[in-house]
Amino acid sequence: MARRLRLRCHRSNNTLCGLQTLVSLLFYWFAVVGSSEVSVPERVDAVLGKNITLGCWVEVAANLTLTQSSWERRLPSGTITLAVFNPEYGISIAPEYEHRVSFVSPSVTDASIMLEGVGFADIGSYTCKVATFPLGNSQASTVVNILVEPKVHVQPGPSVLLDGANETVVATCTAERGRPAAEVFWESELDLQGHSEGQREDQPNGTTTSQVTYLWRPTRHAQGHHITCVVRHPALPTEIRRPFGLNVQFAPDVRVVGYNSNWFSGQEGMKLDCLVNANPTPYSFTWTRVKGSLPEGVLQVNTSLLFSRPLERNDSGLYRCEVRNSIGMRYQDKHIWVQGEGLHTHTHTHARARTHTHTHMHTRTHTHNAGMRYQDKHIWVQGEGLHTHTHTHMRVRAHTHTHTCTHAHTRTMPACATRTSTSGCRVRDYTHTHRHAHRHAHTLTHTHTQKTH
Repeated sequence: MARRLRLRCHRSNNTLCGLQTLVSLLFYWFAVVGSSEVSVPERVDAVLGKNITLGCWVEVAANLTLTQSSWERRLPSGTITLAVFNPEYGISIAPEYEHRVSFVSPSVTDASIMLEGVGFADIGSYTCKVATFPLGNSQASTVVNILVEPKVHVQPGPSVLLDGANETVVATCTAERGRPAAEVFWESELDLQGHSEGQREDQPNGTTTSQVTYLWRPTRHAQGHHITCVVRHPALPTEIRRPFGLNVQFAPDVRVVGYNSNWFSGQEGMKLDCLVNANPTPYSFTWTRVKGSLPEGVLQVNTSLLFSRPLERNDSGLYRCEVRNSIGMRYQDKHIWVQGEGLHTHTHTHARARTHTHTHMHTRTHTHNAGMRYQDKHIWVQGEGLHTHTHTHMRVRAHTHTHTCTHAHTRTMPACATRTSTSGCRVRDYTHTHRHAHRHAHTLTHTHTQKTH
């Protein structure tokens, strides 16, 4: 059944009536005859120098025939046709674009084209137009935008990072000539409590250079760690991360090890080691004996001080390891105290009797130089008895002191009538041997700082 279209016009306005009639006829034509639809993306972002695809997809009603599809571009000077596809006559490309434009897969439903090697001149509006019979033309437009991938580089600051210095420029991260401007920031492994300062500079070609500087008060504890420049941009598939190593220079940290407060005359293979943490690497290690020369047989080998012979009492003293690098000099002193062998043997022979008492007396004399604190402790264990003697001295002047320890012990034995008693009590002799080791050790450690200019 045919549809009847009724039009009503107001006689006072013939022009308006004519327009209403035309619009109504067009809507009637779409409803009765059919329609075509053209779809394109609203915006296409292209990376400078890369290829892009301008998609155009066509839906044509069953009672319509596609006669031609084409791409046009609007320029300030006018509109130009880039490419045409005709199902019957084939493809036509404008001469100025014949090496850069091609149809991807031309058909009555796909009019997509590829634009190669895009540049700033390609920025603008593009229109996909479709002609059908008997309806006529349908079209849709898209905008091409050019993205420029920034070039990223990290530059160290102008000054050396010195431990304890004032706030210093550590490094600057630059995302150069990006379109649009790149997002740039710094990340740190540690809580360095530094801060960033950024700036942007627009270029004549529409790109932007972004710079972010990291400032910080250097400390040696961050030596060897990293800060990282992070750059994000729509032209990048993933963010760019550029680590920057912190090279903090500082004078040597010196530590002398090897002395365990238990050195005695006669010990062999003893040595002191000088451990150092420094940046840059030290160029000088020197072992000395404060207020005197190194004893004979005591040698420096690399960073160690070797006692190449058994220890002697006169090896006691204050030893110093001095280390230098280009930042400064530091040293540490270690006081070594070498005691005698301190081994005493007492032998007591007793004939078994009911009761006996024996007494031990030990005397030892020590002579010390001025300028040192020390403490002596003597422990004697006899049976259940425990005797402790402690002597504490504040070294003011040279002095000599003597330790004398006297111990008396009484032991009661079972009664025996005779030395051959039948009660089972037999007389027997026995021997006790007591060894007493007296060991006294003192350690004084001094750390000093000296910087070179």
